[in-house]
Amino acid sequence: MAEAIQDRQTLNALVARLWAQKKDLTLSRIAVLEQASSALAAGSLTRELCGRAGGEAHKLAGSLGTFGFAEGSRLARAMEVMLTSDAELNRDDGERLAQLLSQLRSELQAAAPSLANDGADSVQE
Repeated sequence: MAEAIQDRQTLNALVARLWAQKKDLTLSRIAVLEQASSALAAGSLTRELCGRAGGEAHKLAGSLGTFGFAEGSRLARAMEVMLTSDAELNRDDGERLAQLLSQLRSELQAAAPSLANDGADSVQE
């Protein structure tokens, strides 16, 4: 059991190092979403920026899940759905996007990257 815990700690340390390498890329993806949110609030969101932001949200949803940010992944997925739908976006959607971004930033500041709980903590010998 002690070996399983040590293995888990080693893996979490590796995930933390990888996160440190990818954090700036993650923040640049969030910046694109913030640009889209501001443009949407101003009524000037272009198709190009909307498409780019939808793609960045998609990448965030996957990468945040990989780093153990399940809630962050869920929030990014909600943004992706909003930005890639065929529906016309309006200022209310801009407010919703801003709320999702705020929640995402809070989630990333409050939590540390780690492996999802796969039951390794409860392994018995």
